[in-house]
Amino acid sequence: MNSTCQEVLGSKSYTQTDWISAETLLTVKEKLEKKVSENNSRTRAAKVKAQEQFT
Repeated sequence: MNSTCQEVLGSKSYTQTDWISAETLLTVKEKLEKKVSENNSRTRAAKVKAQEQFT
């Protein structure tokens, strides 16, 4: 019985795929840096410029 199950289903696989890729983490980091620069802007013109880069 076990050999038939092994043939049909195969052995258990414990490999786990990454949930968030490295590219996604890099994109999130870049967006966070842009948001920080927007929040640290002091003048209105600098805020507008930083906000344009963020979106």
